[in-house]
Amino acid sequence: MLLTDTYSTCNVRGMDWKARVDRLIAKDVSLDDIANAMGVTPNAVREIRDARTKQPRANAALGLLALCQKHGIGKTSKAA
Repeated sequence: MLLTDTYSTCNVRGMDWKARVDRLIAKDVSLDDIANAMGVTPNAVREIRDARTKQPRANAALGLLALCQKHGIGKTSKAA
């Protein structure tokens, strides 16, 4: 599968990553657990929460999406 196929399938463009992280934290998911799922450091998750990182790299984004699905968090989009 091409990376562009992955992006179109998961629709990661235009998503509000900060809102996704905030919703996970509201469900008592720790920064460490979020970071582990994304394959990044807890500081990288803080960067997303503080809006210093607008969009994580592809693998991190897919890890965040998978964790959101696991916790029943649906679409969170800037357009929505």
